[in-house]
Amino acid sequence: MDRDQGILRFVYRYKVGTDDMLAQRFFGLARRNTNVLRVTRKLVERNLLRRVAFGGRDTYLVLTRRGCRAIGALDRTPRPMTEQSLPSALAIAYYCVRHGLNRLTTAEFIEIYPELHRPGLNSSRYYVFEDDEDGRKVLGMFLIDRGGAAHRIKSKVRKFVKQRKDLKCFMSLIKCRRVQITVLTGLEGQERIVRRYLGGDWYFGVRVRTALVPELGDLLTM
Repeated sequence: MDRDQGILRFVYRYKVGTDDMLAQRFFGLARRNTNVLRVTRKLVERNLLRRVAFGGRDTYLVLTRRGCRAIGALDRTPRPMTEQSLPSALAIAYYCVRHGLNRLTTAEFIEIYPELHRPGLNSSRYYVFEDDEDGRKVLGMFLIDRGGAAHRIKSKVRKFVKQRKDLKCFMSLIKCRRVQITVLTGLEGQERIVRRYLGGDWYFGVRVRTALVPELGDLLTM
């Protein structure tokens, strides 16, 4: 079914999925229900998805090798999630689902923006959106805040720009103010601290915004 393929491609794009995410993206529901559970159970039984337990009773879904083959992806078993990679993957997926965005896979980013890619630089956290003010497309990148010192955000923005200073097309986008870093944080108090520390929207030519993803906070406080 097209929906089943869509679910498999969603999990491939975000590396993980949950019943709640799939309920909102594919069933128009805010939270999981029996229809979502029935479909995901079927995909697990067909060995297209695998369900992994974490945080007590919670679970997330990942693709199997057979699931990768079913959507024409690389014929290999995806890397398992770790304590470092799982919070980031889930936070990005939750944010994109809620805001109707699509995270670009590394392959998509390289295909669409080859002039912005450099081997060794992370190319798996980008997304594209339209600016509310002028309708221009903006290249966004996610930065995951794990509750560290707020001043590190500015350091990471500086590093982001410095690593790309030799990419003329990238710097041209920055000069045109068409690059944004979205800082995803999991705790309300931490978001206030980060926002207050930043004190503005622009750093080194890059717009920096913060966004609260409560599920990230749940993971960081487990």
